[in-house]
Amino acid sequence: MKLLLLSQLRDLRRHWIVSICVVAGMALAVIGVVVVHVVSVQAVRTIGESGLRNSYQFVVPVPDSNEQNYFEIRKLWRNGGIPGIDGLIPVVEGSVTANGRLVRVLGFDLLADLKVNREADFALVDPQLLSANALVAMGENFEVGQAIEGARVVAHTASASDILIADLPTAQRLLGRPNQIDSIWLRRASITHIAFLEEILPGLLTGLGYRSPKLEVDGFDIQDMSNWNPTHSFAGSIAFNLSLLGALTVLVASLIAYEASLSNVRRRALETSRLLSLGASSGQIKLVFLLEALLLALAGSLLGTVAAFLSLRGLNFFDASTDLRVFLVGVSKAVGVGVLAFLGAAYIANSHSQERPYIVLRWLLIALSLGVLVYGLAPGSGLVGAFLVVVAFCLFQVLVVVPLLVAFFRRFEPQASFKKLVRSLFLRLAARQFRLFQVPLNAFSIAIGTAIGIGLMVSSFRTNFEDLLDQLIRPGLHLENAGEVDIAEVAGWRGVVDVRPYYRGIGQLAAGPVSIRAARLDSWEATRYGYDQPVSQGALVNQQLATRHGLSIGSVMEMQLPGGIQQTFPILHVFNSYGRNDSVAIIDAAEIDPKDWVRDRITLRVTDENKTSITKKLNDLYPDVQVSDNAEIRSAALRIFDRTFVLTNAIAVVAVIVAVVGILSSSIALHERHKHDYRLLRTIGFSERDLTFSTVFQSGVFAIVSCAGSVPLGIAIAWALCNLVNPRAFQWTIDLQLHASPLIVPIALSLLAAMLACVIPYVIRRYSAN
Repeated sequence: MKLLLLSQLRDLRRHWIVSICVVAGMALAVIGVVVVHVVSVQAVRTIGESGLRNSYQFVVPVPDSNEQNYFEIRKLWRNGGIPGIDGLIPVVEGSVTANGRLVRVLGFDLLADLKVNREADFALVDPQLLSANALVAMGENFEVGQAIEGARVVAHTASASDILIADLPTAQRLLGRPNQIDSIWLRRASITHIAFLEEILPGLLTGLGYRSPKLEVDGFDIQDMSNWNPTHSFAGSIAFNLSLLGALTVLVASLIAYEASLSNVRRRALETSRLLSLGASSGQIKLVFLLEALLLALAGSLLGTVAAFLSLRGLNFFDASTDLRVFLVGVSKAVGVGVLAFLGAAYIANSHSQERPYIVLRWLLIALSLGVLVYGLAPGSGLVGAFLVVVAFCLFQVLVVVPLLVAFFRRFEPQASFKKLVRSLFLRLAARQFRLFQVPLNAFSIAIGTAIGIGLMVSSFRTNFEDLLDQLIRPGLHLENAGEVDIAEVAGWRGVVDVRPYYRGIGQLAAGPVSIRAARLDSWEATRYGYDQPVSQGALVNQQLATRHGLSIGSVMEMQLPGGIQQTFPILHVFNSYGRNDSVAIIDAAEIDPKDWVRDRITLRVTDENKTSITKKLNDLYPDVQVSDNAEIRSAALRIFDRTFVLTNAIAVVAVIVAVVGILSSSIALHERHKHDYRLLRTIGFSERDLTFSTVFQSGVFAIVSCAGSVPLGIAIAWALCNLVNPRAFQWTIDLQLHASPLIVPIALSLLAAMLACVIPYVIRRYSAN
């Protein structure tokens, strides 16, 4: 056994470049998985609305707002009538004006469920909050000691959105709703394995479409919290999407490990047969190969962990707010999965030769991929089904497209009949290269296809988003915190063509809250949302609201408006609202009583020559009002959009780099295998120029055909992302558009990288020979 280990170490030292390629592949995979894990956890923490709301799984709406409903359901719970529930609280919600803007208020009984209060992410157990007129403020626009409607902020915490937390009586006073509640939240008994899965794989439950088991209690409409807390599902979808993208790097790295192990087995076939004749067992030899794979995987894991830590620090993702536990969990996940994948790849490579036929298995896998495709296309398969469609496309690429490419070029091997012997020989060598490079070709085509698919999706999304901005953000000035602006006075200023106030409030449907906007819905306003005629009665709703509540054009929506008024609205139009995760309804301002709403936003249509003077006049008269040019808002929105997809594109690039490393490793092994052939070619008169041309020719053919074969996969992945993944994850519909840039850029870079990866081993061999 000792001699076997020494032999293996000697081989590693002799072929150190291949070993470095395998280690680099593992390191890049670890970087991808760890960075994605940390970013996913932060997304769930920051986008998720609040630790308190996320602690509850069910909601009981109280349509009549009668506080007595809470005492009835609490009595039923105490008598064992609601099994599986550990706690419940009464909740009142609404909005008040603070700092010149509309702010949500969330009030509940602090003493009703002390266990959650102790575990919440903010200081709800501050004794001051139990006193009258005390608030906990979430968001960036508050400070401790600030007075809001007669209440005082006693604690403050950072949050993605502004929310005021209060004891139930204080919230009822702020909202002018004594003895009223909107809902009762129920907390399910903790399920340990679900919490563990979410810690290891953020967003997994969202991706699988998991919902808490339905509760049915006579006399009460108990609903799932997802419609009332869409931010949690939104964050989970982001985490799930990123996690699967990180898994791509592990898949590509595993294929590299398999190809390296396979090349190792072929290269050492003669030595292995000698060892067997000397008495070594096949099990011992296989164990040594597995130990080599383990050593390389651990080396890559260590390098990747250090690089991931430095990357997170450099990207400002690893700071005081990031728990070290999150990083260690990500590292453990990456190393565990990576090592198992490497060992599995090495075991398979040592158990079978490449020449062994797999016709039956291939057809079984093709049938499986077709079954997965059919299942994933079914609407009920959810987000995981959408990604299974992507997996099916990748399987089809590996099982059908790549073998067809290899078979096509294999035909040239015996049939090439060019007049010049050199060209004929080089074409045959290129055909042989395809056959021997089939595994790295699979990895390369999947990585490029994914990069193309993501690029096309982002490009199409950006075009749709630009069209939406052009439609939604018309030329003019936008005023925030404009509650004190005198509309009649401003309308008389020189250069002001139109003044359009907007009202906001929180409404209630039977299955959850709705953000309502009220405006003068004439033709100009309605076309901002894609509707081509004025609206007098009815509502325009976004895709999120329509999807969550099962509504469509022509449906009737019964909604409670601010102030407690119940009103019915027919759905006239469903519009896109990219970037939002809440339910939004737009109604005509003539339908509302302004005293129950907040009017803090105004749009001014102005002439271009007077825009500067009007802006200055507004700033002088109303210093607290934020005045923005709509053109600047559009540019800022596009900048935010571009930043949003930086990480997604970066992970796709990492996968391509890993695949190129695999090609480099295979190319080195191939040159090592054919070094005697090159020596023979020199002997019979081939010059170094001929051999250089041979290498460049083979590399070019390999790179061109590989990239061309990846284009259909990329388009298929883009289609799945636009029409399945995004609608199911975020309720966003994206029109796929085949722009040139997302196709040309990754293909050009991949062509260059693949050719370099194929040429580098030849350069190294020439340098070593000299």
